Amino acid sequence: MLKKYINIAALSTILVLGGTSCGADLEVKPFLSGLPKDVITSETDVQTVLIGGYEALTSTNAYGSRMLLNAELLGASLAEIRWRGTFDDPRQFSNKYILVNNADVAAMWLAAYRTINGANLVLENMALVKDETAKNRIEGEAKFLRAIMHFEILRIYGKPFIQGSANNDADSGVPIQTKTNNTELLKRSTISEVYAVIEADLKDAEAKLPASNGVYADKSVAAAFLSRVYLQQYKYAEARDAANRVITGSRRTLAATVAACFNNAKNSSEDLFAIQSNAQDNVNQMASFFVSRRDVQYLPGMLNQFASNDARRALFFVGAGSRTLSGKWTEQNNAVLPVIRLAEMYLIRAEANFALTTSVGASPLEDINRIRQRANLSALTSLTVDDIRRERKLELIAEGHLIHDLKRWKGAVTGFDAGGNTINLNYDAPALVAPIPQREMNVNPNLKQNAGY
Repeated sequence: MLKKYINIAALSTILVLGGTSCGADLEVKPFLSGLPKDVITSETDVQTVLIGGYEALTSTNAYGSRMLLNAELLGASLAEIRWRGTFDDPRQFSNKYILVNNADVAAMWLAAYRTINGANLVLENMALVKDETAKNRIEGEAKFLRAIMHFEILRIYGKPFIQGSANNDADSGVPIQTKTNNTELLKRSTISEVYAVIEADLKDAEAKLPASNGVYADKSVAAAFLSRVYLQQYKYAEARDAANRVITGSRRTLAATVAACFNNAKNSSEDLFAIQSNAQDNVNQMASFFVSRRDVQYLPGMLNQFASNDARRALFFVGAGSRTLSGKWTEQNNAVLPVIRLAEMYLIRAEANFALTTSVGASPLEDINRIRQRANLSALTSLTVDDIRRERKLELIAEGHLIHDLKRWKGAVTGFDAGGNTINLNYDAPALVAPIPQREMNVNPNLKQNAGY
C-alpha cells in the first residue's frame, strides 16, 4: 500500500486535509467538515485524491502508529505492558485513565475523518472517470478507505459491540460520514448503524476491486478487513467465509518464519495490506515508539505467556535500560509496516469454525497447528477456545489487536483510578472507551460525550 513510488500532489494535500492548515477556520469547524467541492475537474484529480486517501493512512496518527499503539496499550494489563516514554498521551491509554483533552484522542479522530472525507470526495466525482474498469477500481478503493476508518474509530470511540443485543443505543457509535460536508453538524449514530455502513462499503469494495492491485487494496484485502468486521460482531459464518476467501484466493502464503514477516524493505509473502516506507519517506513510527525510543516495555506478565521454545518469544529482546522490547519493529527507515497478515485469516477461520463446530477450509485444529508449527511449537491433539485465544494473542502481539480482542472475548485488564490505585476493569468499562475529542465537543453541540468523561 501507499506512497513508496508516488509523490502526492498539492491537490491531494488540500483535499484530504480538509482544505485548511491554520487560521480561524480551525478554531470553529469540526474535524468532519471543510472539504472544498469545486476543485476536482478531471480524472487525474480524482486519482490524486484517492492516492491522498492512502497517504492519510500513513500518518503517525493512523496506521503509522497511534491507532495500533494505543489499542495495544489500552488492552494490556499493567503487569503485561507499560508505557515508559515521555509523552503523557499514550501513558493515559496505558494507565486506562484518559483525559478528554488527550492529544492522541484528537489526532486519531482527525486522521480518520480526513481519510473518510477524501474518500467521499472521490466517490462524488466518479462521473469524471470514463473507463469502466478504472471506475470500478477507484470506487472500490475509496469505499475500502472509508470503511476501514469508520471501523477503526468505531472500535476506539464507540461502546463495545454486545453479542445478542441490537446495539441500537443512541450515541453509542460514531458519526457516519458518507458525503462531503461543509455545514451539517453530525450526530453520533448507533453501533449497528455504523457497522451496516462499514459492511456495505467493504462488500462493494470486494466486488469492484481487482484480484491484484500492486501495493494498494485489492479484492482479498477488502475481504480480509471484512472478516475482521464480521468477527468483531460475532458473525462467525460470515467471518469464516471471508477469511477462507482470502486464504484460498489471495495468492499470499505464510512466511517461513514469524520474524520474516517484519522489518522488510518490501511486503512479505504474508502481507495482505502494509504501509510502505523507505529512508526518504519514513512513516513506520511503530519502530520509533516500540524500539528506538524504548517507550513500550513488555513485562513478565506478558512474556511468561509464551512457551520457552516459542519462536515468537524469541522476537523480544532486552534493549538499553534493561527494557524488553518487541523485535517486530526494529527497522524504521526502510521497512514496511504490516497492517493485516495472512496468519490472522487462519486465526479468524479457526475461531469462527470452532464457534460453529464447522470445518470450512480446514478444521480449527489444523489451522491452529499451522500457526503453532511455524512458531516451532508441537501440534495440539485437541483444541479449546482458550487455546485459540492464546495463539491469536501471541501471534498478533504488538500489532494493535489487544483492546479489540479483549472486548470481544469479554475479558478484563488492570489500570489506575484517579488516585493512582490499581483497579480491575471489565471489557465494558467506560475507561476502555476513548472520549470524543474535547475540541470536537466544543464546536459540535450535536455530539454526546461517552460515559465517564
